[in-house]
This record gives sequence, C-alpha cells and structure tokens, in this order.
Amino acid sequence: MYTQQSMKTGILIHVYNIEDDNWEYVAWGEPAKDRLGSLPLLCRMLLTETPGNTIEQVVICSGPSRKNGLKEHEYTRKYVLDHLDELAAFPQLQKLLGDDPQKLEELRARVEQIILGEDLIRTSDEVAAAARLFQPTEINQVIQIACASHAPRCMQLQVQARAAGLIAAGQQWLVAASDVCFADTTPADTVIFEKPHLPYDPMIDFESTTPAVLGQYFSLLPEQKQAFLKTVEHFMSEY
Repeated sequence: MYTQQSMKTGILIHVYNIEDDNWEYVAWGEPAKDRLGSLPLLCRMLLTETPGNTIEQVVICSGPSRKNGLKEHEYTRKYVLDHLDELAAFPQLQKLLGDDPQKLEELRARVEQIILGEDLIRTSDEVAAAARLFQPTEINQVIQIACASHAPRCMQLQVQARAAGLIAAGQQWLVAASDVCFADTTPADTVIFEKPHLPYDPMIDFESTTPAVLGQYFSLLPEQKQAFLKTVEHFMSEY
C-alpha cells in the first residue's frame, strides 16, 4: 500500500535592494487588489501549513544594501513583524486569519524564528547558500519566493545549482512567484530565450542561436553594451 511521504519544507525569501523606492511595493504588494508581495505570500504559506506538509525553516539572506542601520535580511524580517496587523487588508489573508487573534500571534512567533542567512551579492550566491543550509537536514522540499519578474531567473539558477551538485539528491526545489513585478513592469517584460533542441534554430534554419549570441552581452564593457543596444534598437525600428 502506498503511503504518502510527509513533506518538510524550507522557505527561501529572495531579498531586494531595500534602498530602492519600490521595495515596499515588491515586498508587500497591493492589498486593495489582493495581490500578494513576497512577504504576505510567505505568511499565506505559514497560515496554510498542514500536519503532513510542514515548514521547518525560513531563511532570508542579505545583499549589500542597508537601511536605518539594518542589513537586508534584518530589515525584511522586522518589516514583516511591524506590519503583521495589516495582513488582514488582503482579502485572501483575512479569510485565513478570521477573527482569531491567536492565529496572528502564532504567525508572529513563526516570523520571529526566521533565520538570517549569509551576506551575499548575487541571486546565484543566495541559492548556493540556501542549498548548504538545507542540505544536512531532513528537509525534502525547498521553495524560493520571488517577485513575478525575477522568479524565472531564480528557477534557472536553481537548475544550474543542481547541475553543479550543490543541491542534495532527492531534494525538490521550487519557485513561488508573488503577484507583483518590479515597478512599471509585467511578467511579459521578463524575456526568456531557450536554446533550440536541435544544433540549429529550425524556425529560421540558421546555426547561430539567440542564446549563444545574446549570452555574450554580459561580458561586454559598459560602452560596448551601449553600442550593442543602440544597434539592436536601430535594427528593430527598421524592421
């Protein structure tokens, strides 16, 4: 007889530059439209935890930005604690919280237990650090929470980390996208170019592929990037 394995989950909260004017929008979302940012999404996960699907650890690492004397992970955790009373402004969270103040206090206790991880620079460092943290534990699932604009990139970096042997065998990694994007953007503004499954691009019958060409962009010098973008912009306007 098949017995379903209990799921022990680790949560990784992707952090953003807290000095950015749009940080609150990306992190918190839009209560009036019931659109969850990364932090309310975390709270929803904690509120919907079940005995067979438990969240064992939540970790926030820290990038280089600082605000009010706090590092990114310190500021982020404090922000959640300071705004817990506002969660009910999201209709979907209000339904989960109801009129029971005990639920909010239990949620506060869980947020206070968030682990403050390493100081990092890139998202790839964040994935690697979380993989090290979750590897020696019984956690069999890791969910990385990120805004909708950045979630596709997080998924790619998770796959790269697994290919590099950084993620424990048998440990499932997922990305949960929040309901909001970077300011003034939509999910469609994140463009993905996948390498063709064949040695050439069958759509245009040409050996040079978009990922191979565009992938070199990041190794260009700043002035070369400007020249490249101007050339592409001119080409697109012509055709």
